Amino acid sequence: MYKNKFSELSLEIHKTLEVVEVSRFISICKIARESLKNSDEALQEYIISICCDAFFITKKELTFGKSTLTKKTDCLFVCFYLLNYHLNMK
Repeated sequence: MYKNKFSELSLEIHKTLEVVEVSRFISICKIARESLKNSDEALQEYIISICCDAFFITKKELTFGKSTLTKKTDCLFVCFYLLNYHLNMK
C-alpha cells in the first residue's frame, strides 16, 4: 500500500517539476507547510479559548493558576480531549 502511495507521490512530483522549476516547487512546499502549521496553531488557540469561556476561567488561570479548582481540571481535560481529537496529537 505504501509503495503505491509513494509511487503516486513520486509521479505527481515529477509531473509538477516538468511544469514548475525546482526552486519554485520548493518554495510552494515551504509555503504549504507553514500554512498548515499556522492553521494548527490557530485551531489550538481557538480550542483553548472556547474551553476557557465554557468553564468561566481565563487563559492565564488555566495555564498559570496554582489552584486545583474542579473547573480548571475539567477545562484542562476538555482542552486535552479536543486538541487530541482535532489535531491528532499523541
